[in-house]
Amino acid sequence: MNRLPRILAVDDDPMNRIVVMEYLEDDYDLVVVESGQEALDTIPRFRPDVVLLDIMMPGLDGYETCRRIKSDPHSRHTKVILVSAKAMLEERLEGYEAGADDYVTKPFSGDELCAKLDVYLRLRSVEEVDDLKGQFLALLSHETRTPLTAIACPASLLQMELTDRPDLLELAGTILGGAQRLETMIDRALRLCEYKAGHVPLNLEAVDLGELTDRGLDDESEQIESKGIRIVRAPASDLTVEGDPEELQLVVRSLLKHTIEGLDTEGTLEVDWLATADTVEMQIRDDGSTADESWTPYLFEDFYVPSLENHTGSLELELALAGAVVREHGGAISARVDASGNQVFDVRLPRVVDRERIVTTDRKSSLFPALT
Repeated sequence: MNRLPRILAVDDDPMNRIVVMEYLEDDYDLVVVESGQEALDTIPRFRPDVVLLDIMMPGLDGYETCRRIKSDPHSRHTKVILVSAKAMLEERLEGYEAGADDYVTKPFSGDELCAKLDVYLRLRSVEEVDDLKGQFLALLSHETRTPLTAIACPASLLQMELTDRPDLLELAGTILGGAQRLETMIDRALRLCEYKAGHVPLNLEAVDLGELTDRGLDDESEQIESKGIRIVRAPASDLTVEGDPEELQLVVRSLLKHTIEGLDTEGTLEVDWLATADTVEMQIRDDGSTADESWTPYLFEDFYVPSLENHTGSLELELALAGAVVREHGGAISARVDASGNQVFDVRLPRVVDRERIVTTDRKSSLFPALT
């Protein structure tokens, strides 16, 4: 049996507490207290989903109580709805600055209050699930790194020792490749969660997108040559943007790799540019791919896989991460299939990043050390 949602109501007025009880006690697990301090003492053991918090109370007022609730890691997902007889704009703004999620003015409608509670109960659930996924991936990454190293290191040694046994050499390569692929997928998923949470600092400097493209094409030169792919790179100058060079290189490499993987033998890959005073736009187009128009627009969505049954690679996850990187830089990224059936990637990046909306760092650290 599912538990009832837990609501904590905080109000120093006995009549107001009675009104709240009449509205809520039949449908929710309700606890009513008289002060901000009593609320803070109750939250650790009751663990409410939503707190209905009066503003004007002796001792700790609603604003300070809200700040303390939101600053505690154990209650940061708890939704706080401030309740007051006043409806001044200044009061509401002060409440939002304190971390409140919403504001209800007395006297309130019971139906409206219940509707707001249902909305914030759903939001809390979604946030908790997202947080749990991030924590799980972080734990999984930490707990699997040692056993993956224990698999990869012997496989690498076997590769060096079995040069005269091609059958066993191939098996050792399969083991090593599987371990590396598993770690890459976990690390990419964890990094994607960190981007969604706004926890990835960017090391900003001048970055030439043309140079990143040339480097990415060099990385794929073996496959380009083996498939006989023709590269058409439009000449351009002044392709410099402000950004994190390592993160933007990931974007360019992922787009090129995806395009080359999908190209038929002797296909064509075109790279074009549009540089303005404020932005640089990059377009990657193929000619001769097997792009699926039905799911191409979803390539940059988080954890999107068109078919779990037929999914064999982690490339889509890399594209989702590429989308997160571009958006964190204040840019836009999209995928489409044109009238000729060719897949097209469009990337637009600002010349200058809005530093007020991102986390920056002066020192780059490796969050995910490579498996060797």
